[in-house]
Amino acid sequence: PALKDVIVVTEYDNRGRAHKVFQPFESTGSTGFPISIPVNTKFTSNTYEESPLNRVKTTTPPSWYASTFDYGSNTSGTEVPNLDLGGNFVANSLTKSTVTNPDGNKTIVYKDKLGKEILTWKTDPSNITGAKTYSLYDDKNRVKTVVPPGATSAHTDAIFQYTYDGNDNVLTKKVPSRGIANFKYNTKNQLTLSQEAHFATNNWLYSIYDP
Repeated sequence: PALKDVIVVTEYDNRGRAHKVFQPFESTGSTGFPISIPVNTKFTSNTYEESPLNRVKTTTPPSWYASTFDYGSNTSGTEVPNLDLGGNFVANSLTKSTVTNPDGNKTIVYKDKLGKEILTWKTDPSNITGAKTYSLYDDKNRVKTVVPPGATSAHTDAIFQYTYDGNDNVLTKKVPSRGIANFKYNTKNQLTLSQEAHFATNNWLYSIYDP
């Protein structure tokens, strides 16, 4: 309302990594020129691994405690089940990243060598309980099934499922308790027709685009 500049400042370390990210603050005018950071401006601080990968080690938000980041791989052949092919992913075939928040709760993410997210596990400090979400992919590395916490791939009414055309457009989407939604596209791959599961057979939403 005061028509003054709003400034966001990021400080970098000697390796070009974002070390401090300051909260936005208001300038004294609207010239667009940089000004000194006001005293007591709060910031989020990051630390990094001492490795060429430059991975984040800790993140500390303003006036709060640090979340820590750890990296590794699945260390046993029974750690992550392969819901697509059966059995389990063999040891060291998946990367594993763990984010631990100030309360000790963890978010553990397993990815394959192509970077596809296989399992996300949100758990407490004991690593015994928690919620696991699995993602399955087709032969073009597109998400075809998402198995939410408490479900299995056999629970067809409780999972998300997707199909695609040759241009990677989503043709159908099945959401738990909502049935199957259908989508159609024009020759520019723009969504033109969409039909939710509760629509009558010949009822569609139609989208028109500028020339």
